[in-house]
Amino acid sequence: MKQHIFSFVLTLFVVSTIMTACVSAAVSTSTPTSVPQPAATDDLLNNDTRSVLTFDDLFSGLSTAAVDDSAFALPTDAAMPDHIFEGQLELSGEAINGGFSEVKDILSLTGTADDPRKHLPEFRLEFIQDGSYLIPVQQGLSYTGHAYWNYIVGPGRVWQENGDNDYSRAAFPFALVQRNANCTHNGVMTFLFNDDSASKVRY
Repeated sequence: MKQHIFSFVLTLFVVSTIMTACVSAAVSTSTPTSVPQPAATDDLLNNDTRSVLTFDDLFSGLSTAAVDDSAFALPTDAAMPDHIFEGQLELSGEAINGGFSEVKDILSLTGTADDPRKHLPEFRLEFIQDGSYLIPVQQGLSYTGHAYWNYIVGPGRVWQENGDNDYSRAAFPFALVQRNANCTHNGVMTFLFNDDSASKVRY
């Protein structure tokens, strides 16, 4: 299996859906019985049935509707990645780009006009990769200087799928943390990359 090092700054346009509401949540303390692993082979088995967050979706940036979280997850029949991501992932234009979909705003904070709450803070993330694991160098709360949002990024995964034109697919969890309130909004980011280029980032 070929392995390549991918190490440079990516400047990516962001497409997004942000849900804004501070809600109570139940916390489960159960431990998963197993962690999904990519197949230890170059064979991609039968995972060519992806219909959301496809190669075309991620490169065009035209598909912005909310999707089920399973679209970001490591498939059971994925293969080990052909590429290694080690370097910075930098999102650009967060203050003006990205999509926003309001679910419920009981405090009438956002309104119909543009508002900084509707946009991500500046993201510049450094990762290392260990096999199929994508590991952020800085973990825990990152202070951004944004008027409303700080963020937390967690370890993610990298794998290979049919239909991705030999790009590797990466996904990792993140959370927006509201300044001075600590309301936390969880999400996932995903993108495709190879040795030379990368797709847009979708979350």
